[in-house]
Amino acid sequence: CCSFVDVDAGTLALTTIMGLPAVSVASDAIFDISQIASTGLDIRSLNGVGTVALGSKVLGIQSPSGIFGGVIADGGIGGGNGSSLSVGLGDQGFTWTLTGVNTYTGYTNIDGGTLALVSKAASPTPVLEFTTLARLISPALPLGRQSRICLAMDR
Repeated sequence: CCSFVDVDAGTLALTTIMGLPAVSVASDAIFDISQIASTGLDIRSLNGVGTVALGSKVLGIQSPSGIFGGVIADGGIGGGNGSSLSVGLGDQGFTWTLTGVNTYTGYTNIDGGTLALVSKAASPTPVLEFTTLARLISPALPLGRQSRICLAMDR
């Protein structure tokens, strides 16, 4: 497809998978993957301050960098919940910061690099999974009774 997708206004709702190397979502705009036929979508990076609607899909962000200050949520046009976020491909060089009040309910997998959560609500997910090369920076990690952190060890 293209090297960069900039969702400036309205809703970009995908129904088929296409190569999306980088996505930016402006305020009041929506990037919706809830209707794609597969279980998820991989993109290179995600930035901006808009809304990302996942439905019940997994959004893979391969080489995140910068800041996403919008909302990553279940739902969308296709509906669904239990969506998840998978960040990184084992690359230790990235730092990606989430500052928004995210509401997706699935897991968050961090594979290398650093995920920085600026507020308690930046990651609502009850499960955070890390590889041995991943780091989490958070002033107030929202761990409740049903929360867990999984550390994957290379053998």
